Amino acid sequence: MINHLHGRKLWMNEYSAKQFEEVYRPFIVVDENPAANSGEEDDCFAENFSLAPYEEKISALIIYRWNRKYPADRHLDMDLANWRLVHTEEFPGNSHDKITREEYIKGMTGEEQ
Repeated sequence: MINHLHGRKLWMNEYSAKQFEEVYRPFIVVDENPAANSGEEDDCFAENFSLAPYEEKISALIIYRWNRKYPADRHLDMDLANWRLVHTEEFPGNSHDKITREEYIKGMTGEEQ
């Protein structure tokens, strides 16, 4: 995930920042409300808060999926009907044999691809 930032900062709350090693901390902005306070060109890591209130602000989504099912307290609360899947990539992770990275763009139709 850090490699895909291309030098940009990744906004997240303290709950999520605890997962990242100190080596990654220079790339991270820890904020109490990262979705509200991050800028238009910023990236935001959303793990334990609702994205629906910020949907108008969001222009792209990157979703990571694992090859296992886990119980969850929270699920994505946005309807992806108006989003277009533009890229999928699978790779091995440190904790999972297969991680799938999906990139979505808002409002794109088949003709615009």
